[in-house]
Amino acid sequence: MPEIGPDEVRAGEADVAVMNRRPADPSELIIRNYNHSSTVPLATPEYLRRHGVPKSPEDLRQHTGLLHKAFSDDTVTQQLFQNGRGSEILRWRKTFVTHDQLTLKRLLLEHHGITVDLSIIHCGEELKRGEVVPILRGWQKAPWNMCLVNRREDELKNAKLRNFVLWITAAARDDMRAWGVENDRIIAEAYERFEAQLAAGELGEKDAEAAS
Repeated sequence: MPEIGPDEVRAGEADVAVMNRRPADPSELIIRNYNHSSTVPLATPEYLRRHGVPKSPEDLRQHTGLLHKAFSDDTVTQQLFQNGRGSEILRWRKTFVTHDQLTLKRLLLEHHGITVDLSIIHCGEELKRGEVVPILRGWQKAPWNMCLVNRREDELKNAKLRNFVLWITAAARDDMRAWGVENDRIIAEAYERFEAQLAAGELGEKDAEAAS
């Protein structure tokens, strides 16, 4: 059996437990992590003008949540995290739930609510233009652990397949690392612009009161 490298995981060992959705029987699989990614709460300035700016995750109970539910998972985001500390279970005034990230983006841009699930890959340009703003600085969704999964038996029988999987895992890791740096920059700059807007009272009287 080929030796498992430092960036690989023997399915069934403790490290597999960090996966967001563990296979029912991972014993015959090799699982390789290539990225960790998270999302932050997002809204439009127009939505916040109408409904106010939440100061904490607990304030979301006064707002509409735009939530994503994966086809393979019946749950929606239950908590946000800050420095390893989890919020209370999120409560919303009402929710829209969709399986599709682009539908989530459309609902967001139409000012229907706040989302904690939308990937920046779908709204980076809107963040740069200020059409979407990040709120609740420091709070984010628990990270997704993105993995490539392959059958152990297939790799044992096919060296070319194993080499391909190792190559694509490394390539994806490099691409995601570069994307992550850019993602962090976009979000940090968007927070700075948004907080400057709040300080200047540009989002309206209701928002200034809610943010104080």
